Amino acid sequence: MKSFSIFISLLILSMGFAVAMDLFLGQTISQCWQNLNNPFWLMDPTELSSSLIIISIWLLKPMIMFVKKKMH
Repeated sequence: MKSFSIFISLLILSMGFAVAMDLFLGQTISQCWQNLNNPFWLMDPTELSSSLIIISIWLLKPMIMFVKKKMH
């Protein structure tokens, strides 16, 4: 159950980043929602790379704390 909630959280987070990047790239809110409602929609490479960078930075601190805890 914990892995499912993590999956859902990351899914919602990635959709939020996709909408934010669409808005940053100049699309309107209605265009962003159309992108999310299209089942065959794939993220633009710019959105994908930005989202991956932001998520990896967000996950970096907990990973460092985990490693420090294991080392001590």
